[in-house]
Amino acid sequence: MGDAVLLEAKSYTDPITFQAERKAIFGTGWQVVAPAASLDGEGSYAALGLGGWPLFAIRGDDGAVRCFRNVCSHQKMPVLDNGRGRCAQVRCRFHGWTYDTRGRLVSAPQPVAPDDGDLARYPLEVLQQAEAGGLVFVRLDARSGDAPAAGDIPLDGLAHCGAETRALNPNWKAVLDVLVDGPASPAPGAGGRYAWLWPTTGLWAEPDGTVVMQVVPRTFRKTELHLHGLGADADAVMARASAWADRVAAAAEARQQAAEAGAPADAATAQRLAPLHDWIRTRLQEMAA
Repeated sequence: MGDAVLLEAKSYTDPITFQAERKAIFGTGWQVVAPAASLDGEGSYAALGLGGWPLFAIRGDDGAVRCFRNVCSHQKMPVLDNGRGRCAQVRCRFHGWTYDTRGRLVSAPQPVAPDDGDLARYPLEVLQQAEAGGLVFVRLDARSGDAPAAGDIPLDGLAHCGAETRALNPNWKAVLDVLVDGPASPAPGAGGRYAWLWPTTGLWAEPDGTVVMQVVPRTFRKTELHLHGLGADADAVMARASAWADRVAAAAEARQQAAEAGAPADAATAQRLAPLHDWIRTRLQEMAA
């Protein structure tokens, strides 16, 4: 199988391609936001820009997790910085519109308050969300009624024991190239398992706990790794997560450099990458049709 089956090298550096991927891959279907256990109390949240789509999940005062677009109803500015945290209310730092943990507008200072005075008409925009296998999923396009596929490594009952975020320069596809059955995929030990949840989440379970790795595309040349540890042995799980991230970062950088140089993949690498690249190509073709 030759290199011709793979995506064009320019797709790793082209902002126009990234905009098409943003719509076709991250603007449709179910995406992982965070492990449910990481939202471990009222007001705990996870905010991220997933493929350029700003969103966040937050646990409300009623115990339910809800997902919202991370934009204020006033002038569409972000209400939370990306990352994890906890807050009693969500307040836009630009004009002070303030929402409760269920997304309802509860206050807005004069003179920027709604002209009609009816705060109930201006909640945060709710996104469709679901929980499966201990993960919180979100979908920006809610036209179909399918449920998220959580895979065969459930996280229910595991305590959240740590988190780490890594900022990488390679394109998100270079990261997937080395993660999906690639050189940076884990080699589980006795009693361990590794599973990939399409399109961008890996779960690595060992007897000491489970690491969840999310590949979060920010731009065509900025990618984040969101790492979560779940289990009782926090030190062991997070050390394993950090070492895994080191391997991913190094391998993805090498893959990005090879793509930019136009270096053809050897036959074995091309055969390994072909299913992933075919999946991406198909998603783009379906959106263009």
